[in-house]
Amino acid sequence: MKKLVILFASMFIMTIAVQNVNAQNTDTETGDASATIIETLTITKNLELRFGVFQAPASQTDLVITPGSVLTLNGITHFGNHQAGTFDVAGAPNATYAITLPSNGTVILSPVSGAAPAMAVKDFTSNPTPTGTLDNSGAQSISVGATLVVGDNTIQLPGLYKGTYDVTVTYN
Repeated sequence: MKKLVILFASMFIMTIAVQNVNAQNTDTETGDASATIIETLTITKNLELRFGVFQAPASQTDLVITPGSVLTLNGITHFGNHQAGTFDVAGAPNATYAITLPSNGTVILSPVSGAAPAMAVKDFTSNPTPTGTLDNSGAQSISVGATLVVGDNTIQLPGLYKGTYDVTVTYN
């Protein structure tokens, strides 16, 4: 009988030992998962880019306006009414974003009436550039300048010239 009790006790201990070994071979831990959705990044035109009122020069030249609305006339007689273009950007507070301006050869100002040749707009610049940072309320303004290629006074006839350009903002 003593042998039988020892045998059952040994089998019981071995059963528990095997179960303990199996329990120690696996473990489970709970991980966390999260997602953050931020505000959509938007850009809105505030002021148009205006090269102003001027006379066509005797020979082709460039009229430059900086993002700060400073003009470089290069021999052009200018009568004012110029301004840099401005845009309002809105999105997630303190987020950074990239600014993409038009490439050279993609923007022209065409005469609203008449058959005068169009004028090319090139060398777009912005402030800030090439990236911006939204403030604590998720806003920032961008100022845009560019260079207008003005033909001589035998080519660029009097009249209003208009065109459009795109400024793109993308979260970094």
